[in-house]
Parts: sequence; structure tokens; C-alpha cells
Amino acid sequence: MFSITEDRIDKISLHLLSEADQPADVALTLRPAARLGDFSSSEDLASVTAQVPPKSQGWVDFPLSVRLKPGLYYAWLPAVP
Repeated sequence: MFSITEDRIDKISLHLLSEADQPADVALTLRPAARLGDFSSSEDLASVTAQVPPKSQGWVDFPLSVRLKPGLYYAWLPAVP
């Protein structure tokens, strides 16, 4: 969860670990939050998929380029085997 003070977000970078032998496609969905700690929204404002290299640990960029109102948002990632 994070606060946005501008009217857009260009990317989200996450530090991820992969123990898989093959590249893994990871989906990220941006959702609004009504207040801190509120992860109840299922409204998808933007979605993007990035590839995590096999046997890696590091930053993965999720390019979004979406216009938003200032406020609270969170990134939701479903589990990836």
C-alpha cells in the first residue's frame, strides 16, 4: 500500500525472489484503498504482467502509465507457483 500525491503513476518496482527453474510471469493489479490497511477493494484500475527471471532475486519493474487521483492505492499480486 502506498500514497500517490501526483496525478499519474508510471511504474511500480518490486523486489522479488524466484526459486523456479523457468521464467515466471507475474501479474500485478493496481487497486484503490479507502484508508490505510484497507485491502478490500476488487476494483482493478490497471493490470500489467512482468517476467521474473529464473533463480533470481532483485527488482522487477511493472510499467503502468496510468492517470490517478491522489490517494491511497495498493498492488495486488496473485500467487505464482
